[in-house]
Amino acid sequence: MQDKPIFELGLVNAGAVSGGAYAAGALDFLYEALSEWQQAKDRGAAVPSHAVVLKGAAGASAGAIGNALTAIAPWHGIHPVRDLVHVDAQGQATGIADAKQAANWQRNEFFRSWVIEADRAPLFSTTDLQRETTVPSLLNADMVDGIRDDLLDRLNAAVLPPPRYPFIATPYRLSLSVTNLPGLPYKISMIGDDRDGQVVTTHGDYVHFRVEGLGGAEDGPDGEPGLDLPQPAPTARAAWQPLGEAVAASAAFPVGFRSRLIQQSGNTYLERPWVVPAPPDSVTHTEIKRIPPGYDPMPQDYGYWSLDGGMVDNEPVELGRRILAGAGSRNPREPHTAHRALLLLDPFPDAMPAYVPPGPMPGMLQVAGSLFGLWLQQTRFKPAELETAASENVRSRFLLAPVRRDGTQRLVGAQAICGGGLGGFAAFLSQIYRLHDFQLGRRNMQKFLSDHFTLDAANPVFGDWIARNPEAAKHWQHADGEFPIIPLCGTAETEVPAYPWPAGVKLAEECAPLIEARLKAIVPRLLAEAVAGMDKAAPGHEGWWDRLLRWLMRGLLWIAQTIAARWLVSRGLRLVSRQIADFQTAWKL
Repeated sequence: MQDKPIFELGLVNAGAVSGGAYAAGALDFLYEALSEWQQAKDRGAAVPSHAVVLKGAAGASAGAIGNALTAIAPWHGIHPVRDLVHVDAQGQATGIADAKQAANWQRNEFFRSWVIEADRAPLFSTTDLQRETTVPSLLNADMVDGIRDDLLDRLNAAVLPPPRYPFIATPYRLSLSVTNLPGLPYKISMIGDDRDGQVVTTHGDYVHFRVEGLGGAEDGPDGEPGLDLPQPAPTARAAWQPLGEAVAASAAFPVGFRSRLIQQSGNTYLERPWVVPAPPDSVTHTEIKRIPPGYDPMPQDYGYWSLDGGMVDNEPVELGRRILAGAGSRNPREPHTAHRALLLLDPFPDAMPAYVPPGPMPGMLQVAGSLFGLWLQQTRFKPAELETAASENVRSRFLLAPVRRDGTQRLVGAQAICGGGLGGFAAFLSQIYRLHDFQLGRRNMQKFLSDHFTLDAANPVFGDWIARNPEAAKHWQHADGEFPIIPLCGTAETEVPAYPWPAGVKLAEECAPLIEARLKAIVPRLLAEAVAGMDKAAPGHEGWWDRLLRWLMRGLLWIAQTIAARWLVSRGLRLVSRQIADFQTAWKL
């Protein structure tokens, strides 16, 4: 890609719901750090001279939005948001109360999309109900569509010169995981009376893109079928639309947001690489094969309804590894040999649970209630990842998760950010929550790059720069002898101040009118759909008792539709208000 020593970096953006504001802040600082370091090298400053190249990003759910932003935001230039907190002469920090007070809010797509546009008003509006004949989802997914459309409209509003950032690969690759609702069948041949063999179905799917012109570090082909996205221009708007559709599909949280239709070429699946065990006489453990789906023939235009990619692959590490090293390849892992790595941004990392001894036998309802969580955890379990579990010094993968101090207490994960409550939706309800989480993302990324993203001094990535610049090297070397992979230069050196914890927001009071309006719109329609479904579900051969029972149930549903809707709305509003109050108490908000 370049003549100088290179460290290749791939990003993995985990599903995060409103925790995406935290990830957006982290990505904003990452781009600032890379840009400031590049400028220092261009000026001939005494900084490490190796290169770090972003090869691409893989993401799921809200992480898919962050994925798209890594490929869209840099076209407008790198304009970090550094003024969310003002510190006075006495050291007292004050956070801005309005996101539009930030100097770069209009030029920074990470900030604009996640802090300003991902708001509660469109989330609870009823524009979707005015268009659809059924209730598509609990919340209005038009918010996601609005963010997507505004991003692509701004991107393609004018012909932008290719920025050719030296720290971004070209093509820059994106992989977005989605859940394929009908699933894709594959046939496993077996010898027996059934000559068709066994049919297995996968619901884990993904969409792959390549962006040309954004980076200046030339990269070769990856063997992954996907769509090529051209240089943005008014005439290129339609070419970028599939990326927007894939983002909306990956972010289609079940029930919360409506499902999405994905259209891909059938050839994509015919050419998709699979890593399979190699034959016994092979010198390698695995090999790459193109395995066609079981459809005969494979449709030329393959379409399917899809949901949140986080349902089956919430941390798409394998997709990120393919972007970074190619299918079937491995990354060197030791501090003195690693030359590429994945960085997982996960606002909600799972904590290790304590062992709970078995109690009384669970009842039927208890078993049924646990099935969804069981299924979700199992689909996300990746036995191959256990290979590196025993080593704590692997330098081919890194994790950034929220960390915040509350007095002497160190909070990690969901408890560290405002967006961690209410099933991950909390930060959608208040802009000040998103301001806090965005700033914490910037602050955590700065500390991560400074303290943890390091390699051994003997690593070839640093070339002979350390030997040729012994005095300058002393400034950058850590106490343990290691050196930063991305040195913090210029504005990235200045400590990112903490945004004060935004306690005191009257969240339930502010959100109640919006929630009530949404409930009043969807509850009667859901009941009406249930009544209509009684007729459609009736068998053609039903007897008089079946008909009587059906009409009785239909009458009860009609009563519920016409009389009880108001009670259901009131009950739902009280339930949500209580959950908001419990969340604010638990999070000290």
